[in-house]
Amino acid sequence: MLVWIVVFGAASLALSVAIFPIMGPYLTELEQLGAQTNPDPQASLAVLNKLWPFIGPVLIYSFAINAVQYAAVNRMILRPSDSAFGYLRLGGDELRQLGVAIGVTLVIFAAYIAGVVGVTVIAIAVAVVNKGLAVFVAVIAGLAVVCFLIILMVRLSLASAQTFATGRLNLLGSWRLTKGRFWPLLGAYLLAFVLVVIVWMAIQALVMVAAMLVGGGMSAVGEMQSPDLSSLQAFYTPAMIVRTAFAIITAPFLTLIVLCPAPEIYRQLVGVKGPDEAFA
Repeated sequence: MLVWIVVFGAASLALSVAIFPIMGPYLTELEQLGAQTNPDPQASLAVLNKLWPFIGPVLIYSFAINAVQYAAVNRMILRPSDSAFGYLRLGGDELRQLGVAIGVTLVIFAAYIAGVVGVTVIAIAVAVVNKGLAVFVAVIAGLAVVCFLIILMVRLSLASAQTFATGRLNLLGSWRLTKGRFWPLLGAYLLAFVLVVIVWMAIQALVMVAAMLVGGGMSAVGEMQSPDLSSLQAFYTPAMIVRTAFAIITAPFLTLIVLCPAPEIYRQLVGVKGPDEAFA
């Protein structure tokens, strides 16, 4: 945990120092436009167009960090003896995790787009006959799309662990492994989600207390809810420093709660031969 706190905390701070001075003024302008009674859509779009060039680097950073984290958690559960440096590495395993993360994201995004298009077409077709019924049908179809996306995410949830264990990029293998096991898997992931929510709420309570002690009462809570995004100096008030410190320290724990179930489920489904990892 100490290694993760130092490595990922440093990476997060480095990103904020690099990106914040550029994006901060635009984010402040966008926030001010959103606070207006009748915001100008054209002005908002103009600000968003200025932000788009920075979205790519932030996404690349997010995918890269996630790849390292997924590989580390898989290594911890599927290859426990390889524990040096907090299970963190930069190599082929991480590149494959990056590939499988991008692949799963694209599949889910494509399913989402197809679902939205399908719901729209169905609603338009029904509206020709009955406009009132079209709303009801659209809601039902939208719920069906949400259910399908949940099924898709659960069925593909073992792709990361299987890719790590086999050393080959593999998306469809997870679909076969999870066949007939949807409800137990969903239950495990829901339990992890509930645990994350409980821990997160406890952390937020501690953050508010610490911020009030350091930042001077309830005004510190307001600063955390609506921080000044105009510059790094304005953003990092005593209350926000406390919030950032708590986030850096607790993020690895929340990450483990979220990421550990899938590789452990994979380990139990596929089996382990020997002390480390020799998978069937």
